[in-house]
Amino acid sequence: RFHEATVTNAPTVTVWGTGTPMREFLYSEDVADACIFLMQHYNELEPINVGTGEDITIRQLAETMKQVTGYSGEIVWDHSRPDGTPRKVLDVTRLHDLGWKHTTAFADGVERTYQDFKTTAGARHGATA
Repeated sequence: RFHEATVTNAPTVTVWGTGTPMREFLYSEDVADACIFLMQHYNELEPINVGTGEDITIRQLAETMKQVTGYSGEIVWDHSRPDGTPRKVLDVTRLHDLGWKHTTAFADGVERTYQDFKTTAGARHGATA
């Protein structure tokens, strides 16, 4: 939404809910790194959570997306839409105890993902977005 709003110079981007729910995000390269780490260091039957163990609000996510995309309009919160579960974060204590921790900060992961999206979207449509 923020990319499209930036490209079209839309005055607003609407986001559902209040922005208060908390969510955890993990950069894809950190997921791959954790998988390799676990293949080398974990041989138990019990599943193990892979994540950051850190969460941010949906409002922080929206503000980060606004900044990363260079969107200059306003974020509008649609309070008539549901917020969803108040908090979703993994307990990664066992993973951290094994010695693995994510290395990509949330904002850096969003920036890298957005740059990749622009490259990929541009290639698909014959132009840079």
